[in-house]
Amino acid sequence: MNTHNYIRISIFVAAVQFINALEFMIIAPVAPYLLKPFNFHLNQIGILTGSYTLCAIFSGLWGFLYLDKFDKKNLLVILLFCLGVTNLLSIFCSNLYMILAVRMLAGIFGGLAGSLGAALLIISISEIDRGKAFSIATLAFPLVSIFGIPGGIWITQHFGYKVLFISISTIIFICLLIGYFLIPASKSTFDKTIHRHLALDSKSILATSLLGIAQFPIYLIIPSLAIILKYNMHVADHNIPFIFMAGGLSSLFITKIFSQLIDRFGEVKPINYSTTIFILTLIFGTIFMCMPPIVFMSVMMGSVYMRLVAASLITSTYPKKHQRGGFSALQSAINNIGSTIAGFLSSSILIVKYNGTLGHVWILVLLATCSALLLPLGLYKYRSANAK
Repeated sequence: MNTHNYIRISIFVAAVQFINALEFMIIAPVAPYLLKPFNFHLNQIGILTGSYTLCAIFSGLWGFLYLDKFDKKNLLVILLFCLGVTNLLSIFCSNLYMILAVRMLAGIFGGLAGSLGAALLIISISEIDRGKAFSIATLAFPLVSIFGIPGGIWITQHFGYKVLFISISTIIFICLLIGYFLIPASKSTFDKTIHRHLALDSKSILATSLLGIAQFPIYLIIPSLAIILKYNMHVADHNIPFIFMAGGLSSLFITKIFSQLIDRFGEVKPINYSTTIFILTLIFGTIFMCMPPIVFMSVMMGSVYMRLVAASLITSTYPKKHQRGGFSALQSAINNIGSTIAGFLSSSILIVKYNGTLGHVWILVLLATCSALLLPLGLYKYRSANAK
């Protein structure tokens, strides 16, 4: 594949991942502006956010069984169209049940679109360029923190939630057109014989779980991060978006450099180093409170994306060509299961103390630390299994 095609496909997949991440993450920060028009209470926000990941779990499991039957590019275009229409339906909702149904549909289409984007990247990019390609695709997630969430809040504050949903739909339709006209078709590699499917043995389950294991610790922290910044680190409300933006910029910068190091030195040492940095940052930033908030956020998010890039590259080499759609779908389902569990644990652990600060932060950090150590252990088990 020539350089022009590889960059074009990587950017398109990054756009798909940006849309999927924005769809999942935008509801919580703009929820206060949705309470009145949709007539629901603040303690019901979790229902909206959880409904997306719950349906994404089931769509991912369906995709594991059937995605490899389809041309991935054409199916991805169809899913983006459905997702764009679903977002437009949000402007006609008038109560919690209607917006809940729309969010569930968005979870189905968005979850499958994210899985297909990852599969398309693996299929279309040679192994020698895969590190750079994944670094481009992974940029979608810090870009959501830099532009997506702050921009979504600003649009909702100044123009209302309907303009927000219309804007997201517009982005989706633009991405759809780019994919339809500029991305080459990916022919189906489906075979009806059962041996063509990904075998659910210990090695394949570990391969599909590594990315979810890498993401789980940050999903424990992210739902409560704004609260920790405000109550424990005493960051003013108007400065919190800039702290998140700093974390996104750090991720953007570190991801670009780090992917080149992985291509040169492999994944084991970078995962060990980034895990150590992540754990130390959590401890000294949230327990001992000896790091400026902007430094804490920048270093923590940078270490998180080091882990994500490395785990993505490791798992991308596992599935055979005819199994990549199903593999990505199952991987997406496992990731969504992890994010749902992590979000529930995060909200259940923290309490507001009488002086206004958050209690039990140390329990959350301990749980995040222990779960962060699972990635180096999982990588060791995975490499040992492959060596047999």
